[in-house]
Amino acid sequence: MAVDAGERRKILFVSHTPAGGPFVVGSHHLARGFAHLGHQVVHLSPPVTPAHLLILGRPFERERVMRWWRGGRRIDGVDDLVPAGAWPWAAVRRGPDAARRFGLGYAASARRLLAAHAMLEPDLVLIDEPRLAHVLDLVAARHLVYRPTDLYAEMRGDPSIAGIEADLVARADTLIATAEPVAAHLRALGGHSVRVLENGVDLDHFRPGASGACPPLPPGLRAVYTGALDERFGLESLRMAAERLPEVAFVLAGPPGAGIRAVAATLPNIHLLGQVPYATLPALLAHCHVALLPMSAHPANDGRSPMKLYEYAASGLSVVATATSELHRRAPDFVRLAVGDEAFANHVRAAIAEPRGSHGDPLASARIQGWEAKCQQVLTWSSRDRAASA
Repeated sequence: MAVDAGERRKILFVSHTPAGGPFVVGSHHLARGFAHLGHQVVHLSPPVTPAHLLILGRPFERERVMRWWRGGRRIDGVDDLVPAGAWPWAAVRRGPDAARRFGLGYAASARRLLAAHAMLEPDLVLIDEPRLAHVLDLVAARHLVYRPTDLYAEMRGDPSIAGIEADLVARADTLIATAEPVAAHLRALGGHSVRVLENGVDLDHFRPGASGACPPLPPGLRAVYTGALDERFGLESLRMAAERLPEVAFVLAGPPGAGIRAVAATLPNIHLLGQVPYATLPALLAHCHVALLPMSAHPANDGRSPMKLYEYAASGLSVVATATSELHRRAPDFVRLAVGDEAFANHVRAAIAEPRGSHGDPLASARIQGWEAKCQQVLTWSSRDRAASA
């Protein structure tokens, strides 16, 4: 339901991932949800810098440069902005006060963009990118929410981020983490009243039996993974499952690196689709029997709140996942949690042998994780904290 004109707010997202690219993240869903409710929403992501000239062969990097040049792009009712910066984060991160020095390179561009979209005095700012903390010095925000989505220092191998996060924790009016390990990290930095709000799912987009374009798939039973295939991906768990279940096609949708390419070259039942557009994912999931979430021992995995978990569930799929403390805490009934590579392979075998989606109730689990409800919860907590501090 749209808000009344008098309740319409100016909401600014300061986020790590620009919209419209290969990856759709939680800030995109929340921003779109707020826009659909009738709020004015701007989404600002990291700057393009001279270093991007080296990667202009990548289509989305060219799109980011053009987005800066054109002053932004409206996507699903949200004004998505990309500023220009003088230098990349890598050039400043090892020195003192890195976020401010990084910000000095993009401040003028970001301020012009925000002024052009009437967002210099936002009612609500949600930031999930510590490296962009200097943006907060460019605006006069009525209420600030810090919403980290990962254990950033571990994920990026960048200890300088922890100090910036400590400053954000002290500055924020509301602290929201997407997983309990991230919340514990915020408490360790001095945060109080930290709430946990898991990443959700677009229930209209992901649904059982979705139709539409689907990439060519191998015949037979299919186990599917969608997302990044980086160092956090459980390559050994996948390899063992594929070796032990040669009759199952393991379908991976995401940009593959050298490691997964090498493994796929030795196992004909591993099928690399490459990057699959977000619009195509529901049809892909509809043609698979079980979903996978294999994770490595990378320390950042403990703090993950994988959106794919409930996207799988909304598509009617049960899941085999590597056990983490966060998934143990949630204990979703549609997920088989595996400790170790051999257990992962055994769980895939069990999931393939049963009817699709019959382990637990994936659809019921997904229904209570919609993004619209997440938007309302953020507004409720923000309003409550603002009233408490008045």
